[in-house]
Amino acid sequence: MTLIRSLEDLNRLREMAIQKNKRFDVPGSLQIIIGMSSCGIAAGALSTLDEIKEQIRKMNLKNVHLSQTGCSGFCTNEPIVQVIMDGNRKFAYGKVSPTVVRRIFEEHIKSGSIVRENLINL
Repeated sequence: MTLIRSLEDLNRLREMAIQKNKRFDVPGSLQIIIGMSSCGIAAGALSTLDEIKEQIRKMNLKNVHLSQTGCSGFCTNEPIVQVIMDGNRKFAYGKVSPTVVRRIFEEHIKSGSIVRENLINL
C-alpha cells in the first residue's frame, strides 16, 4: 500500500499508473477485464472467466493482460467483460456466457467485428 502524504506523492503515483498502462498501447496487445463482484459471480462469471482463459490458451494469444474488477453498478448485465485491443477504445459486453466468450474471441478479437447483441455502455 502506498501512502499519499503530499501532492508530490500523488503525482508520482499518477505517473507510475500512466507508465504501467502504456504497455497496453502497443500493437497486438489485448486487455480483458471481467467483473467478479458477488453479482457477477452469481450470474456465472466464474465459468465465463474459465472460458476466457481457455480461449487465450486455444488461440495461443500473447501479450494478454487478464484482470478482474469489482462491481460497475450494472448488475443486470453481469457477467460483464471489457475488451481493449492495442490500447484503443474499450468495449464492454454484458451477459457474457461461455458461448458469448467464444463469439467475442472469434468475431471481435480475431476478426475485428463487434458482437453488437451483447454490447453495453458503461
